[in-house]
Amino acid sequence: MRNEQKFKHIKGDIYEVKGKEARIFMFFDPARNTWFLIDGFLKKRQTFPNGLLERIETMRAEFIQHRAQADPEESG
Repeated sequence: MRNEQKFKHIKGDIYEVKGKEARIFMFFDPARNTWFLIDGFLKKRQTFPNGLLERIETMRAEFIQHRAQADPEESG
């Protein structure tokens, strides 16, 4: 995406899409050429809710691990 105010790199493979009051977090899976939406929240302040980034990173890691176990040829 080109609008860096609405689409922002957060950390590692994790990105954020901003709406007027919502934030949606995702990561890109190059093996499937697919974006996966993994979490979000309604924005009430400028900071992330406590533990959100850690939860998102854990969910992404679990997805990658599950994918590798389910289809070893696609992991990477």
